[in-house]
Amino acid sequence: MSSVPNVAQLDDDLAAIHQQTLDFVANEVVPRGDEWEAAGQVPRDVLKKMGALGMFGLRVPEALGGLGLGPLASLTFAEALGSSTFAGFDVTGFGLLGHLVEMVRASEVDVELVLDAVPLMDGAEDTARAGILSSLQPQNVRLRRAVANLEEAGKDPRYPLIFDPQTAGGLLASVPADRADACVARLKELGYARTMIVGEVLEQSDRLEPITVRV
Repeated sequence: MSSVPNVAQLDDDLAAIHQQTLDFVANEVVPRGDEWEAAGQVPRDVLKKMGALGMFGLRVPEALGGLGLGPLASLTFAEALGSSTFAGFDVTGFGLLGHLVEMVRASEVDVELVLDAVPLMDGAEDTARAGILSSLQPQNVRLRRAVANLEEAGKDPRYPLIFDPQTAGGLLASVPADRADACVARLKELGYARTMIVGEVLEQSDRLEPITVRV
């Protein structure tokens, strides 16, 4: 379901990123994840370690101190980072569905995404109806193979927006069900007025397609 190739198919640079991130998750994230969730923040020293390992410079040009790699490096990093199950992604280049696929794959679960609950920018639905979409949209739409009810979902005029790759999108986070309402309430108190529960994590089924879009 993922757009990330099998590890055996990765070149040396990507394989190294994948393994380095898995090691980081195992050594730094998993042992302390519950503590961070209780505190509501990730310590700055962890972010500094990630920076020192080059995790924030994968696509930064080498001339500026980065690794100068392509988008597959970011996707490889994101999938490995999601293996912690302490999952959160900024919704940018790969769109809502693309990042959701990575989280679902890493956690070995199914998800029901509720389209009515997804916050949309004013005018976005009208723009999509008019066929005005990003030039990167066709690349992201290839991930439709992860949608179990594709024929039904595809009839909804909002459906193209779950593939929308605009940068500076929202944050998609996986939160334990018994903490979800409290998390939403707290974020709204902090000023994030459009925070929403947009779906539900389910046990992994035998289906090849892990995501159902409820319209």
